[in-house]
This record gives sequence, structure tokens and C-alpha cells, in this order.
Amino acid sequence: MCDLRRQKCVFEHGLLWSWLLMPVLARMVPGTMKYDGMRHVFLVVPALALFAGIGADYLRSWCHNHRLPRILPVGLASAGLMWLVWQVFQVHPQQGSYLNEAVRLAVPARNLGKEFDFYGWGSIYKTALDWLNTHAPPSSSIAIYQYHPPLERYQLRPDLKILGSLPDASADEADFLIVGAWKEDYQRTRSDIPVFSVRCYGADLLLIYRNPPGH
Repeated sequence: MCDLRRQKCVFEHGLLWSWLLMPVLARMVPGTMKYDGMRHVFLVVPALALFAGIGADYLRSWCHNHRLPRILPVGLASAGLMWLVWQVFQVHPQQGSYLNEAVRLAVPARNLGKEFDFYGWGSIYKTALDWLNTHAPPSSSIAIYQYHPPLERYQLRPDLKILGSLPDASADEADFLIVGAWKEDYQRTRSDIPVFSVRCYGADLLLIYRNPPGH
């Protein structure tokens, strides 16, 4: 087993740490161009998997050397697997919106949707359109505040009409308005409350407002 503490496999560990840190640190240099999404640093996943394997092997050896029951590493592995399953379940269906526990502890839930790019993959818009497909009255019209992905990729009831993106489309003409929770400037202009919100980690990510009938 490679043991860094005993200065074994130092070169191999150095390669692994370089593999892991160089793509991440490069994104932290001031003035560098940064791209949306984690896909640009997914190349570190094999390095993380190797570190996980080293950790699992160290745990097995430690339990064996201390004559601990075999059920202990099995139990720890099972607990880790259950934790990962919970992580996936917790964020469903917004699996594209992932944050680690340290971030969620440091940043209040009400600020998560404002400070992080949850909308990059457009999945929150699909959730909003699914809600409109179920709850919007026949022949309703929809406007979206500024940003939106290509909505033609998502299934929308034939009678529902997308007017466009504000401010090009008038908010007064639409029956429903889809607004990102990070658009606080627009939210301050509304005196009503949203009829629906897409939530992740306890934070509002996307809001749907409904204009009164006969507006």
C-alpha cells in the first residue's frame, strides 16, 4: 500500500495531487476566463477515485492491524453509500445543481439561489414548465424575466404560449411570469407572492408569478 506518511510512493502521490489541484487552482487565478458548470473540471474525477481507493485500503489495513471486527469497515462503507444515496435524493430532480456541505453550512439557504449558478443546465425551467402544464388554465400566456434556455426543447402544452423574455415581452400581457430567484430587482416591484417556486437545498431558485385575471 502506498503510505505517504512513511514517504512511500511520494512521486505517485505528487502526481495524484497535481492531477487533482492543477485544474481547480487554475480556475482560481484572478483574471482567468471561467466557464459555467463542473464539466470543465470533471477530469479530476479519476484522481478522486484513486484517492478514495487509497483511503479505503488504508481503512481496511488499519482495522486488520488493530484486530477490529470485519463488520466495522463494512458498516462504514454501507453508511457512506447510504449518505451518497441521500445526497442524490435530497437534490432530485435538480441533480445538475450540486453544492457540498461546507458551502451549504457557510451560505444561508436564502442566498444560495442568488450566489450560485443553479440555472446553467436549464433543469429548473423544465420543472417550472411541468408545473404550468399541470396548473395553468387553458390558453395561458407566459413571459420569462431575461434569461432562459431554449424552451422549445421542453414539452409544453399546445395551448400555452411563450410570449418571450422580459423586457422585450410585456409583463402585463402575460398570465404567468417565470422569474429567477436571483432577480431581486424585479421581485421588489411585485406586491404579490409567487404561486410556485422551484427549490433546491431549501433555497428558491425559480419563481412563478400569476397576474390577476383581466389584467
